[in-house]
Amino acid sequence: MQSQRDAQRFYQAMPKWLTQFVLTVAPDKTRLLRFSLFHPGWRRCVAGLGFERYWARNRRGGLRVMKRTGRKKLQPAKGRMKQWGKAKRHLPIRQFIQGQNRKQVGHSNNFGVRSHGDAVSGCYSPAIGCAHQWLNRRGAKKSSYTGSTFKAALQELGVAKPRVVQRKRQRAVFV
Repeated sequence: MQSQRDAQRFYQAMPKWLTQFVLTVAPDKTRLLRFSLFHPGWRRCVAGLGFERYWARNRRGGLRVMKRTGRKKLQPAKGRMKQWGKAKRHLPIRQFIQGQNRKQVGHSNNFGVRSHGDAVSGCYSPAIGCAHQWLNRRGAKKSSYTGSTFKAALQELGVAKPRVVQRKRQRAVFV
């Protein structure tokens, strides 16, 4: 939409249009918001489908729409990871790490989009910290891990690292 008048017309016509598909608009979640290239920043971020979208500068200095995991999704994901570690700390270490890997890969698959690598790895560090904490609480003190021995054990066991799974868009080449 180029103007506020266009946006208001669309805002009023959208509920009528959606009734054709037996859908309704949630009035508490629907509003007009200025989302402009000329007003970048966090103040005008748009949330939906688990992501927050905002205008920011990319690596080359140009403005583009960026995404990050919505705060309403990220905090519960971290909490679920912590609860899972607490519930499964009794497992043998290999099984524990395999379960942790499944959780990390699932998180990367859900939220690993371009321009979002920092947030995906932001869930990795607390998960590894919780794993270190819960695995150290088992058994005798002789079997406890120091920071360096835990990192070496993780490397040997092959812990899944966070990754961006979305590929860069291919541009069409016309010959």
